[in-house]
Amino acid sequence: MTAADEPGPATISRLTGRSLFSAWRAVMSVTVLGSITGFLASTVAARSLGAEGFGIFAIATNLLAILTLVATAGYQMTILRYGPKFLVEEDGASFRALVKSARTHTMTIAVIAMIVTVCGLIVFPRLSPTHRVDVMIVIVLALPFAIWSMMNTVINRVFGHLQLALLPDTVIRHIFVIGTGLIGYSTLAQIGSDPRDYAVAILFACVASGILTHKITERSTPDLVRRSAVGTVNHKWILTALTFFGIDLLFLARTQIDVLVVAALVTTKEAGIYAIALRLGDVLYALTTTLSFALSPRISEAMASSNRDVFLRDQKTAALIMSAFGALIGAPLILASGFWLSIFGPEFHAGASALIVITIASMIRNFAGPYFYILTMTGHQNSATRLMAGAAITQLILLAALTGPFGALGAAIARAVPDVLTSVMGWEIVRRRLGITIGLPALFR
Repeated sequence: MTAADEPGPATISRLTGRSLFSAWRAVMSVTVLGSITGFLASTVAARSLGAEGFGIFAIATNLLAILTLVATAGYQMTILRYGPKFLVEEDGASFRALVKSARTHTMTIAVIAMIVTVCGLIVFPRLSPTHRVDVMIVIVLALPFAIWSMMNTVINRVFGHLQLALLPDTVIRHIFVIGTGLIGYSTLAQIGSDPRDYAVAILFACVASGILTHKITERSTPDLVRRSAVGTVNHKWILTALTFFGIDLLFLARTQIDVLVVAALVTTKEAGIYAIALRLGDVLYALTTTLSFALSPRISEAMASSNRDVFLRDQKTAALIMSAFGALIGAPLILASGFWLSIFGPEFHAGASALIVITIASMIRNFAGPYFYILTMTGHQNSATRLMAGAAITQLILLAALTGPFGALGAAIARAVPDVLTSVMGWEIVRRRLGITIGLPALFR
């Protein structure tokens, strides 16, 4: 790639210069590949480990996801919020200062988070001492590389390199997990029969992903940013990061804690059953997340350049994509829930009711549109925070009340109820604050 080919100031309309559908279609191939490899990875691990072993593996991967997001300290969304603005203004120095500040704060918080997690694992119920040690070692070794990969991924999203941003994290981990299982099958060895084997695979995948995303970022960074001196850190960025950090913590309470609660209050076997139902039901959430890869920086750039027409056009496109896929993917999951779960092994069929509940909530969330990303990218992150806080508190209360007596189904209901409530409320807040209609209703206006 030559300097002329790079997305520097002369081609600053790289995001809003093409339709959202085109931008989303560019990453859809990677999303499909990630979904296929993710399905295969979960199938291999679940059939090799059984429900109980997969529950232990899910605890390790969920803790790693939690710590990775906590360590970014809100800078992931802060870079997405201000990065496109700096590129529009040709302010490479400020962009470099923001990224440097993000990396400094991230590693500090990562160390604190690791210490707290290790202390928590010592007293975590349902895990044997051996599995506690395995999880601790993998988290401590893998976390720095997982954070490194995530930060590079965010930077690539700002530059519009959406395929490069998605590929490493969505595919590499799945390939390592699949490889671990296949080695065991092909050699008839014990490899792949213990959660430790897959945890080690995740460790090596994080290392590979971190190195690869770093190389991609080095090659794709615009000349404007690469050659600028580091500017002065603006305290406004730190305050914004703190706000997003609060949102991230609430997001974690909404999306990652439930598997750990099921493991703590019921059994690791029930946690494994719930984890599989959750991964299938969250296919629609993955679609929404993929769309946000294209949508979030476009919103920021459109607002920075006062291009409301592009903003409105993007919302209709997002509504069409999310609603269509909500129906096309959700209906088969609901109508044939037992069939899909049986692929992972006969033990997992018990999660059919949980899968149906999760899928219905995901469909409603898709029909409501990307309200969360619109609010956070247009300066209404406080409203998004209040929504997320209410949802997190509701979910934690329902988890405590329903998980013990109802297991996976109780956890699914605890997740679904706040999902539906926040979707309806988020849609209404966007309509009142921004004066636009999003989601499925936008298609009929």
